[in-house]
Amino acid sequence: MAALEAGQLNEWRATLLVKETAGLTAEDRTAVDAELAADTGTFDGAGDRRIVAAARAAAYRRDPRTVTQRASHAAADRHVSLRPAPDTMCYLTVLLPVDQGVAIYAALTRHADTLRNAGDPAPAANS
Repeated sequence: MAALEAGQLNEWRATLLVKETAGLTAEDRTAVDAELAADTGTFDGAGDRRIVAAARAAAYRRDPRTVTQRASHAAADRHVSLRPAPDTMCYLTVLLPVDQGVAIYAALTRHADTLRNAGDPAPAANS
């Protein structure tokens, strides 16, 4: 909170920190805050990923079981969504465990390559 009030941390990054410690007890969340705030320069020049990684590592040191359980339950939150896009196109979004997402991406890319090699003028897949 002190880093937020001092302007060393913005609201978005504070939200990222809270998200990474949400499953911990109040005591453990306080300990993680104290650990991360011990060095007031911890987040100087840090990007969001580095901040999330620091919070995740500190949370894991406090309660590895809770952090591990959170990751294992994340798969239950997977979903697929479809939104319209301009020119009769759509956005297909999936939230999956990384191994499944990589497998699907690889399969779609192979299929697109096969179609392109057969003469389909569609552009290459984005990586």
